[in-house]
Amino acid sequence: MTQQINISKVSVRSKGYNPDQPRVPAGQEGGGQWTSGAGGGRNAQTGQTRVYHGTTYYKLSNLLSGESTRFPGLSVTDTPERAQLYADAQASKVVSDKVRRVPGSAVVEMTTNESIKWTRRPDDHPTLDKAEATIGAWNIEKVTVYIDEYTYSRGVMRVDGQIVNAVEYLKGQLGKRIKFVKVAR
Repeated sequence: MTQQINISKVSVRSKGYNPDQPRVPAGQEGGGQWTSGAGGGRNAQTGQTRVYHGTTYYKLSNLLSGESTRFPGLSVTDTPERAQLYADAQASKVVSDKVRRVPGSAVVEMTTNESIKWTRRPDDHPTLDKAEATIGAWNIEKVTVYIDEYTYSRGVMRVDGQIVNAVEYLKGQLGKRIKFVKVAR
């Protein structure tokens, strides 16, 4: 005789399971594991938390100091995919819930020693900020810039009041930590 068992969300949650509980981002130690959300991705050995920031390539020079010059700090998120959504929106001036890798967008992977207080919203929340926090200091670990051929060869940015070749400047500042991925305009 076969018996059907119907497990409701209430009974599952009463056992401590919550499908909405955040996970450590993929690609990190413990990736995919459930976390408390109190700074998912925090490395117990170093005390650092891995976070991501979405921006445009021409704003990258503002991040090189590793310190925020604005109150309350730099907005970051918990996955590179969420950061790419922010970057795409900034580069295209169009908000979308699909990752597009728009030319000019950039995702910055960072670590911070600060304690992270995440603001988390349900996946059906009508904005991009599903998981967001603010930090005041960081180390840039890796930058991925999506860029078209024309901008790659001729793009400029303002640094300390001077106009410089963007790619040459960023390569000089970030070395092997920056990767340019050419995309069609």
